[in-house]
Amino acid sequence: MEVQDCFVAGVKYRHMSVKMQPLSEIIRYPLLILEKNSNSRAFADQYFLQNGLEAAPDFELGNMDLLVTFAKYDMGIAWITRNFFEDEIASGRLYEIRPIERIPPRYVGVARLKDVPLSRASLELISLLSDNEPAEF
Repeated sequence: MEVQDCFVAGVKYRHMSVKMQPLSEIIRYPLLILEKNSNSRAFADQYFLQNGLEAAPDFELGNMDLLVTFAKYDMGIAWITRNFFEDEIASGRLYEIRPIERIPPRYVGVARLKDVPLSRASLELISLLSDNEPAEF
């Protein structure tokens, strides 16, 4: 499954969403990002470095729901995975801030042991990731 990361913010920073912004401008504002022990954070850090910047987040949070909540309450600009919050962006509860420096997509996959049966939840997750109908058990 392809996923796309993006920056989002609440009303206080919506002026940043009117046009594309240089990444160097985005990181001048309070930055909300996941804690260092996640793949998403490692990807974000690599993105900043590839663009010649080192971001110093103001808040490092444990999950994206917290990032979104902090963004909605105008605590800064959050780095999130757009796929999981498209409704929030489309409804205007969050404003997407588009960097001039394109954020490349990422891909999510699943590895499993061939001879180990999967739980119903695992099958549903695999189904969601593959955009198929629910898997048979």
